[in-house]
Amino acid sequence: MENSALPPHLAPLGPLLALVLACAFFASQSDRFLSAQNLSLILQQVMVVGVIAIGQTLVILTAGIDLSCGMVMALGGIVMTKLAADSGLPVPLAIACGIAVTALFGLLNGLLVTKARLPPSS
Repeated sequence: MENSALPPHLAPLGPLLALVLACAFFASQSDRFLSAQNLSLILQQVMVVGVIAIGQTLVILTAGIDLSCGMVMALGGIVMTKLAADSGLPVPLAIACGIAVTALFGLLNGLLVTKARLPPSS
């Protein structure tokens, strides 16, 4: 039997309730928390994790666990940053190169899982 403060039909709303309470707390502590600039910054920071979560969700739905998703995403970010900042490559081209590198590693991972029958929990 599960010991939960919420009734069973409201249990899925627990994380949403925690988010609302956290937002209310931080809004009461600072008048800048609910500003457009702060909410934009939060959205920019959460976006990277959200993209990884979407990819990882697809992996989990196919009955696998692939721990390399975050690593490949980080590698793409490093490639983009190095090419744009250190090599002076135009930003759109650096972004395209970063996406190409991550796509190639994704293809390599996919081929290793499907053709070489390696488990996707790498």
